[in-house]
Amino acid sequence: MFGFDREINELKEKYRKLLWDSNFGVHSRAGLDELNGDIKGKYKTVAFIDFDGVHELNKKYGYEEVNRRISATLREISKVTDVFVARWFSGDELVVLSRHDAEKTERLVAAASLIGLVVYDTEFTYYVEEWDGETHLNNFIDSMSHKVADIKKIKSSEKQVVRYFGKHRGKPNSNAN
Repeated sequence: MFGFDREINELKEKYRKLLWDSNFGVHSRAGLDELNGDIKGKYKTVAFIDFDGVHELNKKYGYEEVNRRISATLREISKVTDVFVARWFSGDELVVLSRHDAEKTERLVAAASLIGLVVYDTEFTYYVEEWDGETHLNNFIDSMSHKVADIKKIKSSEKQVVRYFGKHRGKPNSNAN
């Protein structure tokens, strides 16, 4: 095609690389967007995952080691057939599209969370919801990210309460009859 074959092939290869996040071994946000038009009716459940304390883990283990640990945790999810895993905005936010119902998808994500916590010292907050296929996927995921942020606020306040009572080693209102 007018001598531009090599340039066109190079651009195609660059575009293909944009669809994959080699740090975590999952699809990129661009990969998810590319799939967006082809998912209606194929996936029925979405899980939004936000890893907790990544900055602290980076300080403790280093960036490359944390990426390895997150990747290993994500491989636990990717082992299951009929799921599509992609990064969302930052490296610690991910989306899982599943052909399974919400209950099975939640069990899958919860199992990966437990393995991540026990084996790789990673922890994440997640939210799973069935997707109607009518709402634009990006809007649906955005709403889920807000729900995860709300859950993280609750988790944070619960940890503060546990720390407070843990310091005193007593139960609240222990003098009450």
